[in-house]
Amino acid sequence: MGVYDPMFKGYRRHSAFSIRGVADILGIMPGGRFLAVEVKAANGRQSPDQKHFEELVKRAGGIYVLARSIDDVRFLVDEARSA
Repeated sequence: MGVYDPMFKGYRRHSAFSIRGVADILGIMPGGRFLAVEVKAANGRQSPDQKHFEELVKRAGGIYVLARSIDDVRFLVDEARSA
């Protein structure tokens, strides 16, 4: 769905029902904690919007992971198994 974005000065593809910078994977951990995982390549960088979303998640008590490899999220699997 394209929506008009005045900063882009035209139409862009993004959801009108989402906020900019939202993580790629969202979920709930055992015990009810919110989980957000941003997936990046080894040399990928977060946009300012993604950094802002990370801060919102952490401030609300959620878990935010910037994943560049499976090792970056392995602890989540271990935590879920032990819960």
